[in-house]
Amino acid sequence: MLTGDDNSNGWDRASVLRALVGASMLPLVAPLLSLDPDAVHADRRTVDPDSYQQIVRCQRELYRTSPARPLYEAAYAHTQLGVGLLRAAATGTSRASLASALAESALLTARLAFFDLSQPAVAERCYDVALAATREAGDYALAAAVLGHMAFIPAFGHQPANARPLIDAALQHTWHGVSPMVRSWLHCVASEVEARAGAAAVSRRHIDLAASAVDSDSTPPEWLDFYDDGRLHSFAGYAALASGDHGEAAVQLNQALATLPGTSAKQRSVVLADLATAQGSDGDRVADYLNQAVDALHTDWYGTGLDRVRAVRPMLGDSRHGASLGERVAALTAGRAALSG
Repeated sequence: MLTGDDNSNGWDRASVLRALVGASMLPLVAPLLSLDPDAVHADRRTVDPDSYQQIVRCQRELYRTSPARPLYEAAYAHTQLGVGLLRAAATGTSRASLASALAESALLTARLAFFDLSQPAVAERCYDVALAATREAGDYALAAAVLGHMAFIPAFGHQPANARPLIDAALQHTWHGVSPMVRSWLHCVASEVEARAGAAAVSRRHIDLAASAVDSDSTPPEWLDFYDDGRLHSFAGYAALASGDHGEAAVQLNQALATLPGTSAKQRSVVLADLATAQGSDGDRVADYLNQAVDALHTDWYGTGLDRVRAVRPMLGDSRHGASLGERVAALTAGRAALSG
């Protein structure tokens, strides 16, 4: 995916992967190979998509309990393999199934790159692969999920005008027999986009739509393991914070925290940082929640969680709590930089 068929630059895969996750450099990723089967192979192979899908499923299950960087490297390599397999695969049902599995793999890789390792450029390339694969598969649910995830990149970059069309496109896919849970999650994504844009009323309206879309009788896709009632409460808490309703935010975030399993330290760091915000001027409680968030980051690194902690840190000003927390965050990031080097 990175070097193409002719590796004229002399980069092996290990070198490329090290560059992609380097702590001090913005990744420069060459255009990904086309999924068009006519682009390279005259002969066609029959590929068993189940074996490829099984590895995707295992890597997805490892997401909550494995260190982000090695899992990212494994997922990226598996996505690369999937691109090659799909380009060589014969047309038919097995090709469509392989394309769906590739979309899942590329989506997981992109999520690791963006949310865990803070590498949006790499994530964007992987989302492109995932979206192309959903078209090949005719998988509306996965297409909606990929487009929804793509919206986070401009949303985090303070470009809501670029995020909204992606949400709109994703929601259009949900009218093709897609699980209501996917639509619920998309409304939550839209809620965060609007919250970050300062549109608090619109953000909370999307939370209402997300709650009304939840259908207990619907079976969500297997890959939708990043969304449940607890995550809905987490998004609702963030929307309440955007509107200045700290009491409601605390209620929603505490419900989210209560539903998190012990293996969800990544999301725990985000919820705890948001709970710190909900404490307002109570410096002791703000510091307590932020220190708990840093503890969670020590257990499972999560770039998004660190960003959230840093965003709340100014609430402590130059107080003793603020200085202590600053030292902890500096030590944590220095340790991460040493590991990445």
